Amino acid sequence: MIVGVNARTLLSGKLDGIGWYAYETIKRLTASHPDVSFVLFFDRPVHAEFNFGPNVRTVVFGPPTRHPFLWYLWFELRLPAALRAHHCDVFYSPEGLVPSRPPVPMVSVLHDMGYEAVPEQVDPLVLRYYRRFFPRGARAAARLVTVSDFARADIAMRTGIQTSSITVAPNAPRPIFRDPVHTTPPPSYLLFVGTIQPRKNVVRLLKAFDVMKTTTGSAVQLVVAGRRGWKDADVDAALASMTHAGDVWFTGYVTDEELVALYKGARAVVQVPLFEGFGVPVIEAMAVGTPVIASNVSSLPEVAGSAALLVDPLDVSAIAHAMERIITDDQLCDELRAKGIRQAATYSWDRTAEILWQCITDVVRGAR
Repeated sequence: MIVGVNARTLLSGKLDGIGWYAYETIKRLTASHPDVSFVLFFDRPVHAEFNFGPNVRTVVFGPPTRHPFLWYLWFELRLPAALRAHHCDVFYSPEGLVPSRPPVPMVSVLHDMGYEAVPEQVDPLVLRYYRRFFPRGARAAARLVTVSDFARADIAMRTGIQTSSITVAPNAPRPIFRDPVHTTPPPSYLLFVGTIQPRKNVVRLLKAFDVMKTTTGSAVQLVVAGRRGWKDADVDAALASMTHAGDVWFTGYVTDEELVALYKGARAVVQVPLFEGFGVPVIEAMAVGTPVIASNVSSLPEVAGSAALLVDPLDVSAIAHAMERIITDDQLCDELRAKGIRQAATYSWDRTAEILWQCITDVVRGAR
């Protein structure tokens, strides 16, 4: 069997949620099936860390996909030709963008349809492309995969695809996060992790932090760990209007080692997005043993279970109150820490890779 793989999200030093999903699943699929040939398709030169083994070939062809027009050229024209040229039996894409007229059966992972939930927060040209090609790709896939039961129901509602035709293969904490702390740190800082973009709700997070600081007089600080994304001017405006802006620290992109240290030192991780297909920082923080405040919408209640303090992401006062509880109640923090470690243990990249492999073999058998 020859498995073609969309590897364009494997960008050294720039892996985000989908990039890590690609990395962790491709690494396990290629290692677990040494008798299978894998062809990884990249849109730019390949870094050495993505050479996964002797049964893996890498193929690079442009254009680098930095713009919707270039996405079209790569996915709709160049990639189908490459799949034929390399005699692939099946195509695995760890992201929702795939050829809308595939030459081979496809297993596609559509992480969420957040662009429909919050369309005003997406660049108009990107939104137009997503609305045209995400649903086409979902229907073209021989097997559609997503990362949570919430995302499965949402995708089914928005595309008309039956939920029974969508498989859930969730994210999981990476191995570096499987070393939990044994005590809850003192309230020195709260932590947000993620790309700064509108649906992450950083503006309300900042406002809530300011309210909590004014109410409590606490010396606790807020660390925002993640690179700048798009439409972040509102974040700058919110920061400029804060009374306690001097207690907010933006780190930019951090390495895994730095992120682990930030998780372990935080009193709590605060993730209050407006929409998430999964919410990786929630489960990473839990695996490390850090208490979590999370949104009570979209996938977050499912992912967090009873192990997080859930709040309405639109209610600044509710977020502020949750922060106050976290910094003043040691017993609550210890309870959340213990529950979080148990909740994180229910997620496994090995199990996710097994689910994906079953999907791959099923569609290959179905095509024969």
